[in-house]
Amino acid sequence: MLPSIIACMQDQEKGHLQQLQSLMPGYRARPSLLGPVAAAAGLSLGAAAGLLPTKLSHAITGMLCYFLTRAHCLHTCLSQSHAGSP
Repeated sequence: MLPSIIACMQDQEKGHLQQLQSLMPGYRARPSLLGPVAAAAGLSLGAAAGLLPTKLSHAITGMLCYFLTRAHCLHTCLSQSHAGSP
């Protein structure tokens, strides 16, 4: 069960990455020098969570998912509120 969950999460992340990469030219965004730092931090956090007991690892993953979702929703709400202003 766990390998299938991990594979599903990996597929979702690949989809997110492809979507971000397709949006970058439209916004004339360039890759950041912090990209590799962020990737290393994410890998380190994932490896550390993998070494923790299962319940604690799930709690950390759930917390990250919660805060990333909240940040995304906040960004979306702010973008929509500014889109209607002159």
